[in-house]
Amino acid sequence: MLVLLTIYLLIAGLFCLNWLNAFQKETNLSAEQKTRCRIVFIVATVLWPLTFPISYLENCSRV
Repeated sequence: MLVLLTIYLLIAGLFCLNWLNAFQKETNLSAEQKTRCRIVFIVATVLWPLTFPISYLENCSRV
């Protein structure tokens, strides 16, 4: 179980870093758009670890 948790956290970290790098490379955003992007980034980072396992379990129960 510890191995799965470690893999899960590594993948989550990679997605987070990838999204953050893409956000930082974007230069055509206004101050308001940057603020909104930061809010979405924070909310998605907080909620993704909760929603991903739930959707995975739902998909497994359909099979």
